[in-house]
Amino acid sequence: MLIHLNGPRYPWDDLRLLRYARYKPQSIAIQSAVVPPEYWEPGVGVLLFAKTGRRNMLIEKGVLKSFIYDLKTAAQSGVESTGNASRGLFNPPEPSFTNFVIQPGQTPLKDILAGMDEGILVEDLLGIGQGNIISGAFYNPLALAFKIEKGEIVGRVKDLSIAGNVYDLLKNVAAVSKEAQWVYSTFHAPYILISEMSVAGKV
Repeated sequence: MLIHLNGPRYPWDDLRLLRYARYKPQSIAIQSAVVPPEYWEPGVGVLLFAKTGRRNMLIEKGVLKSFIYDLKTAAQSGVESTGNASRGLFNPPEPSFTNFVIQPGQTPLKDILAGMDEGILVEDLLGIGQGNIISGAFYNPLALAFKIEKGEIVGRVKDLSIAGNVYDLLKNVAAVSKEAQWVYSTFHAPYILISEMSVAGKV
């Protein structure tokens, strides 16, 4: 299963943060993920007001190091705020970021595809962000995906869903592509190869 999707946005503004923050995997396959200072670049989200420009490393050398916090959630968790927050018109601030970057790997996408005897290339899901952030469980229908056979894309797949546990999947990444791109002007992500994942429907 080859996945290229935008990352999740967590509802940190309640006490679920305290339970979630206690769960820190010792090691995952993604080598680096960072919330960088906002900056000007085509396709990249920016904030048009004064900001701290703080760079927060969340994953370093495959180990989850930190989360993002605003003043409220940092006080709830007994840690220092990372200075990451946003708010809606009628809502109080909550932890969020403008840019989230996953470090690309060393393997070209064409080589990852060539090494797949049979699989699915997932470009988009339905219901992103509706998984269980405490347990990591998710179940999502595929909005856009393609069937891969013997290293070649042979057509689009329909009426399929994928399911699993995101924390387990992050510890079992088979490859990360050299290519990466901005998704929704916020997330800079490569393609990520998952060797096994539950699929429901007819391929």
